[in-house]
Amino acid sequence: MQDIIEYISYKKEAFAQHAFFKYLSDDNLSLSHKLNFMPYMAYFIMSFGDINKHVLPFQAPKDNYELAINVHAKEDEQHWIWYLEDLRTLDFNKNDSFTDVLETLWSDDFSASRQLTYKLVALIQGQPAIRRYVVIEVMEATGNVTFTQLEKMTSGSEIKLNFLGELHLSRETGHLMLDEANIFESVELSELESVEFKKIVDECFDAFHGFMDQLSLKLI
Repeated sequence: MQDIIEYISYKKEAFAQHAFFKYLSDDNLSLSHKLNFMPYMAYFIMSFGDINKHVLPFQAPKDNYELAINVHAKEDEQHWIWYLEDLRTLDFNKNDSFTDVLETLWSDDFSASRQLTYKLVALIQGQPAIRRYVVIEVMEATGNVTFTQLEKMTSGSEIKLNFLGELHLSRETGHLMLDEANIFESVELSELESVEFKKIVDECFDAFHGFMDQLSLKLI
């Protein structure tokens, strides 16, 4: 498994160079302008909660690997609450009708976030714990990069933000969340499994890059 962890780390470094994060660190852009992307995360952030509640965990875990996946999923399933809190704090609420909201969420502006959700579900649904772990590690790697940058961007603000701030970053460690040692790290993979898992890593990162491409358009 170590070669997969190293491969994810390599892909994480490349992900951190995405233009989206360069916009976030651009001192020539105001904080209010940088925050324009916030509503466009909605579909993925809310569905991420469902992934962790309904797709990622095992309904009847049979071993410590499946239990470990469930422990992690339980930790991540409520992060959307902080997202809604920050939207309210930043006054992104609008008096749109329910149909207007639905049209927005399923518009082209949200297409990459929907595709990201569908890709993650396709890679997780019905799969063994070791494969779910690989997807988790990619989600955690991208989350750690993203929320490290968001916390830096908002750290000087007088407004208390949880989703964009220190609270959320403290839960985005970049790895599987467990109270004990990571039992997946010592798993021995065959050459075929290693090739398959690297392909999964590539597909996940490609979907996250597409998501960031779309968010970047809101900052230009």
